[in-house]
Amino acid sequence: MGGWDSLGYPRSETWELDQSVWKTHRKAGPGTRTAHCLSYNSSLGQTVLFGGIGKSGQTLGDTWVWDGNSWSKLSGKGPDARAHAAMAYDESRNTLVLFGGLHRDSSAWYGDTWEWNGYQWEKISTDGPDSRAFHCMAFDRHANRVVLFGGAKSTFEEFGDTWLWNGKIWKEVDNHGPSPRRSHAMTYVPGLTSIVMFGGLSNGQRLDDMWQWDGSNWSIQ
Repeated sequence: MGGWDSLGYPRSETWELDQSVWKTHRKAGPGTRTAHCLSYNSSLGQTVLFGGIGKSGQTLGDTWVWDGNSWSKLSGKGPDARAHAAMAYDESRNTLVLFGGLHRDSSAWYGDTWEWNGYQWEKISTDGPDSRAFHCMAFDRHANRVVLFGGAKSTFEEFGDTWLWNGKIWKEVDNHGPSPRRSHAMTYVPGLTSIVMFGGLSNGQRLDDMWQWDGSNWSIQ
């Protein structure tokens, strides 16, 4: 849903991949935006969208749910408006975990942790990673942990740290791994029982390396 097109314009369509065919849905929904979070809660059959940057450049803080047919905007207290946050579905606890992000208008960088239980947001009071945006998170099914890697706190400060979330606390993993970066991609691959990470930006340079996380260590592929 949403994103930039090849000419740099934000979009508002919703697309679904049905096996090997992409299909578009043009029903009313969250509206034009980029830099938002999107994650699927398999226990409830919900695709949850949060925040992003709107058509006029404003930072958004709304929550939407896609049930496979239509979007519904949800009310209630949630995270402050933000963009470039990261969100992952914790399959062991049936919750979505959101961390970090930035507010484009106020230049605030966030280091808070929120969870979505399918009905409402809850802010989790805990120490953890430094404030950041442009990071990635994915759920490690083998270890039952949400894994966070990298991101940035400013134009000049990029992170190369790895953190694990067990539902109660964040724990930093002390090991050698990928170089500091932002705007990379990361997902769990069941056939490998590992998380695979690719690319990103480092000091303005595009990266094309691929790394694998086995639950304890990173290895380059």
